[in-house]
Amino acid sequence: MKKRMNGLLERLKGGDLRSDGSADEVADMVLRNPALLGELAEGFDAYDGVVRAQTAHALEKISRTHSEMLAHLKSRLVNLALEDDIPMVRWHLAMIFGNLRLREKENNTITETLFTLLGDESDFVKCWAVTSLAIIGKRVEKKRNAIVKELKRLRKGQSRAVMTRVNKAIKVCENEDEKIPAGWMKDR
Repeated sequence: MKKRMNGLLERLKGGDLRSDGSADEVADMVLRNPALLGELAEGFDAYDGVVRAQTAHALEKISRTHSEMLAHLKSRLVNLALEDDIPMVRWHLAMIFGNLRLREKENNTITETLFTLLGDESDFVKCWAVTSLAIIGKRVEKKRNAIVKELKRLRKGQSRAVMTRVNKAIKVCENEDEKIPAGWMKDR
């Protein structure tokens, strides 16, 4: 017997992967009532790829200002980033990883996950993985050299968008005075 979708997830149904749908509205609802976070996270179990993508988008919006709300979901988010077949899910998860405040062991796991996403077939996923790596590299000095080394490996055979993002990320990580571009850090 198929499990019935909760009311929050019903709002995320419909449309297609080219639209944000009601993800922003749902994120705002969860921010006003954090007890709804569990219901939103159930969206990752949906067969419907649009619901999973909108769930990731809503969680990404939440992570911009209240990343602590996602603390108990970190390992699940890593698994989803490596396994979900919808690029929109993976790129929103890559964005979330740059917003999370992490302990050292978690930094290692998230960084390795983002390194894996650098090989993704989607340029959007690659670009957001690069962005989050730059944010982590700027924040965590111990990770900076490994991140720059990995990004330099990505310099050949990529699209112009990926190459531009990689070059900027390397510059951000290698230069203390270089700021992370404003568009890379949503709602801040």
